[in-house]
Amino acid sequence: MKSIWYMAAGLLAILFLGIFTYVMTEFQDASETIKQQKKIEALGRK
Repeated sequence: MKSIWYMAAGLLAILFLGIFTYVMTEFQDASETIKQQKKIEALGRK
């Protein structure tokens, strides 16, 4: 029975890591686009 719990824990850990990395990359992309938009706005004002 223990092996099933270890497998379940491993799958959950992999799933959690995958979601975490996905969220982090999405967040970084969003912050990058916001920075680019601010740069474009600053250039437009000049």
